[in-house]
Amino acid sequence: MSCSTFASTPCRRSARHSRKHAARRGKFASACFAFWKKGKGVKKGGKNAVPLDFFIKLCYDNRMKKSANNTASKRFRSAAREIAYIGLAVAVITVCAWISLPVGPIPFTLQTLSVALVGGLLGWKRGTAAVALYILMGLVGIPVFAGFRSGVVALFGPTGGYIFGFLFAALLPALFKLLPVKKFWARTALFYLGNLLGLTVCYFFGTVWFVLMFDCTVGYALTLCVTPYILPDLVKLAVAAFLTARLEKYLR
Repeated sequence: MSCSTFASTPCRRSARHSRKHAARRGKFASACFAFWKKGKGVKKGGKNAVPLDFFIKLCYDNRMKKSANNTASKRFRSAAREIAYIGLAVAVITVCAWISLPVGPIPFTLQTLSVALVGGLLGWKRGTAAVALYILMGLVGIPVFAGFRSGVVALFGPTGGYIFGFLFAALLPALFKLLPVKKFWARTALFYLGNLLGLTVCYFFGTVWFVLMFDCTVGYALTLCVTPYILPDLVKLAVAAFLTARLEKYLR
């Protein structure tokens, strides 16, 4: 059956696509012929210096080489941009960790805001990669954690579960980013919901870790590690959701 039998949109689109490429090929061949005829492929006396079909093939090969070079250049620029985004995200998380107030076993920092912001802006791949790189840097001894701490003792200590929980705090808002919601305030609410779910998982993971490390009750761990931080974290998540919805159009 032909495309005209159903007159479907994909068939019409495919036909237009084929005609467009055919027109481009025709223009390319005409340009090559004009250039060849102008003198590059003709000697005095009317004898051809270069056969026309060979000349067109040579032009086409050069064109394809330029196209391949442009593709490689675009891929290099894209990879460099991805690395720059991840590096900048790690720097933001680190600076927000250094801004801390010692309150109980877990200091009050801006990490919750930065992790939610990184996940919402960069997406689940780049966001989780940035948080994973941040954790790895702290593990090898770079002082990126709160209070300029680092190393195995800081990461696998009583509060290390909350640091590992940042992976979920970045992942869930990034997954909510994929939902097809267009309006600004609707997306802000969407990101806020994703931030809340990510923080809940982070709290759960960190609290279980704390209970296992200290061999204490869940109530004691919640009172010490979660309850004093709920209200500030809710405010920080709201700020992160607003900034994500406002800035995401600038980061693709």
